[in-house]
Amino acid sequence: MKKTLWVRTIARTVEIFHEGQRVASHVRTAGNRKHTAVATHMSASHRRYLQNRNV
Repeated sequence: MKKTLWVRTIARTVEIFHEGQRVASHVRTAGNRKHTAVATHMSASHRRYLQNRNV
């Protein structure tokens, strides 16, 4: 199911909103230019993919 999200980024934080409610918040990494993610915020299929890739 696709949903429209709104993202707010500030100096140290990224916040994700759905229909006016904050659904996720992450501390931004300090300039390492790498993507980061919190596993609990991923879909089950994405977590399985990452687990299988790291075996």
